[in-house]
Amino acid sequence: MSHRLYEKQLAQATRPDQSVDLARLGEFVAAAYAEAEREQRRNEHSIAVMIEEVDQLNCSLQALVAARTAELAEATDALNMTLDNVDQGIVMIDNEGRISSYNARFVEFAGLTHEECRGRPLFRTVLDRMMARGEFDRVEAGLRHWVNISAQEPGNRIFEHTRPDGTVLRVQTRRLPQGGEVRVLSDITDIISRQREVEQARRLLEETIEHVTQGVMKISADRRIEFFNARVVELLGLPEGILRLGMPFRELTEFQICNGEFEGQSEELISFVRNGGVLDEFQAYERKRPNGRVLDIRTIPMADGGAVRTFTDVTDARQREDRIQRAEAEFRSLFENSIVGIYRSAINGRQLRVNPALARLNGFASEAEMLQSGEYLARDWYVKPNRRDEFAAIMQKEGRVSDFVSEVYRIRTRERVWVSESAWIVRDDEGNPLYYEGMVIDATDRKKAESEIQHLALHDVLTNLPNRTLFLEKLGNALATNRRGNELAILCLDLDHFKDVNDTMGHDVGDVLLQLAARRLSRVVAQAGMAARFGGDEFAVILPELREREALVQLCKSIIRKLSMPYRVRGKRVFVGASIGVALSPTDGTDPHELLKKADIALYRAKRDGRSTYAFFDEGMTAAIRARREVEQELRRAIQNDEFVLYYQPIIDLERNRPIAYEALIRWNHPRKGLLSPAYFVEIAEESGLILQIGEIVLRQACRAFAKLPAELSVCVNLSSVQFRNHQLAVSVINALAMAGLAPHRLILEITESVLLIDDNRTLDILRQLRLLGVQIALDDFGIGHSSLSYIQKFPFDKIKIDRSFVHDTDDGTMNMAIRRAILGLGHDLGVDVVVEGVETTHQRDMLIFEGARYAQGFLFGRPLSAEAQFGPEFAAGADRKVA
Repeated sequence: MSHRLYEKQLAQATRPDQSVDLARLGEFVAAAYAEAEREQRRNEHSIAVMIEEVDQLNCSLQALVAARTAELAEATDALNMTLDNVDQGIVMIDNEGRISSYNARFVEFAGLTHEECRGRPLFRTVLDRMMARGEFDRVEAGLRHWVNISAQEPGNRIFEHTRPDGTVLRVQTRRLPQGGEVRVLSDITDIISRQREVEQARRLLEETIEHVTQGVMKISADRRIEFFNARVVELLGLPEGILRLGMPFRELTEFQICNGEFEGQSEELISFVRNGGVLDEFQAYERKRPNGRVLDIRTIPMADGGAVRTFTDVTDARQREDRIQRAEAEFRSLFENSIVGIYRSAINGRQLRVNPALARLNGFASEAEMLQSGEYLARDWYVKPNRRDEFAAIMQKEGRVSDFVSEVYRIRTRERVWVSESAWIVRDDEGNPLYYEGMVIDATDRKKAESEIQHLALHDVLTNLPNRTLFLEKLGNALATNRRGNELAILCLDLDHFKDVNDTMGHDVGDVLLQLAARRLSRVVAQAGMAARFGGDEFAVILPELREREALVQLCKSIIRKLSMPYRVRGKRVFVGASIGVALSPTDGTDPHELLKKADIALYRAKRDGRSTYAFFDEGMTAAIRARREVEQELRRAIQNDEFVLYYQPIIDLERNRPIAYEALIRWNHPRKGLLSPAYFVEIAEESGLILQIGEIVLRQACRAFAKLPAELSVCVNLSSVQFRNHQLAVSVINALAMAGLAPHRLILEITESVLLIDDNRTLDILRQLRLLGVQIALDDFGIGHSSLSYIQKFPFDKIKIDRSFVHDTDDGTMNMAIRRAILGLGHDLGVDVVVEGVETTHQRDMLIFEGARYAQGFLFGRPLSAEAQFGPEFAAGADRKVA
């Protein structure tokens, strides 16, 4: 087979006649061989260049492989170092189930050793060792089985398990593309612990919110209810099941509107509620529910577009505010209408407030006119300018001034008048003086009468004998001048059965009898000594120069004989006797008061010995003295330690069968002797004057307790006759009312006829002052005295209390029934409430109702109980007993 090149060359060398031009053919062949040689040389050159390039490429590839191998080794080292330093445990398992690589944390978390993981062991074998060592004992059986299966079937999984040492691990497995898997073990113990703390805090928060007094509701941005506590349901009065999580807030408001929740509210509020009821800003308003409860509703916007709404029951607070406003109105009325001048002034004396009474006292028509005058009481008021300094000094030392009597100018007219001031300092929370408050009483008439009183102060008005004051003065002088050591005798005596004369024949006869007895006593004593009258039928005698004891005995017998002789009074013969107690000085002491006490003790002995006799003091009688002294000292301590408590007994309205008032009865909570009745200590308290302080304590405790009770209830407080001797009784009552915030008409002051016996006119003046304050006055134990009707005529009492002695014998059928009906009829005609005391049985109650009684008191309706027992837990012992 010929070559195509040869055929081409042969065709070119053939002549037209088909003969071959061998020369030309030879040229063609030679040219072909030359071209072939050139082509061969070119190919050989190309091959040489290619071989050189391949060699260069091989060198470059070898250098690149070496560099990449170094980089890979470096990256591998870095990866291994990283794996060894990460917090997670990492293990890689190849497609044959063998451990191809791991880090130190894996060994730690798995509880293995490096020796157990080296050499590409089967992961199944390692897992079996872990299970055999109890690594998965604390996980549930189902999870332990799943862990066992997962070692054979690689996949993408996440699970948690707790190691034997309490460590909590999260294990995440991921299948690798080339087969096998990688496991990452993370210690999530702290995370789990924090999650538990957060969950605990969340539960605590929810529990706290559930138990707060406020209702709390969370409203989402799309105005759905996300959360609410039980207090919301309670305060809104919602039926069970109405309020649900996730319900639209509008559904709740529509339910409330349909059920009349917003009846009586403004159209503006109802429209606001219908339009959603939630603003995108803080909102607060109060709403009164149909049941009378007042809710304070506040809405606080949240960052997420929602809101938190709180509901607070402020009913009690609003009621307290109403009571305060009513009390303020009542006290404003008291301030404006009081006949006593009341003021508030700056420390420098500039007047800040004055009531109309004080303005009138100073010649002004009104408070405004007096304040506009710009006059300072401190500067120009006192006639003696130093009185202002004395006033300030007492204030600085004691913080208050009582009955500060001074001559002053009426500011406007410069007329001189006398006033009595009682004032106190009002301080701020740090104790710094803010201003003065006080009361001013016109004492002009009082001062005019003092000259007469001074004259009468040392003598008994009825008998013209020296009184106790003069007697003590003379006795003191006699003891001081008794330098020769002679005995001095003090006689205390009273008339036996004198009270029977008063009760049967009247006070006027008793007064005449006392005058006649005083004359006889003066004649018997004559020049030997001095006779005095202390009050009632009590007399005393000083015998300064006693030379013989027998002469004293004879004098005592003579006194008894003379005073026991019949008296003729208004045509009638009156019989009384006399008992005498004797004390001697220096044998029985040298102190005037001590000698009087001992003579008085001896008088008691004489009365116990049968009356109409005499007795000398001896030391055997001192036990009684010590006992009384001990009680007096303990009373002083009891006042300081606040040991007195009040018990309350109800006074019942028989028509409505409910209490209208409570009588406050004092008890002494003695630290050793327990609860003591007034019978144990009141007499001694009256004799020592401590009844004044105890009386103030009773007033303040009673007023403070009843300020917390409903306004329709009143409190009755008993007053001692001694309290009426104190000029500050009205001030004490005003202070007690003001400090407690109690309306004056809710305080009822009970007095007995013995109070009126002290000083009829003066007592009536004090009662009228108390009445002007708005306080009610009751006459206690009515019916057992001798002049009750005359007292009712002189003073219009608000209440009369029938003594229990007329109730105990309800079935006597005659006298007691007649007396009761007479008193009840008298009270009805006079418009005075009558309270019957001592009701203990239903029979007595029914009898009184039949007789027309309206009010009653007694054990049938309740015994005296403490404030806590009578009114509730908020009156727990001691909670309101402290008085300033």
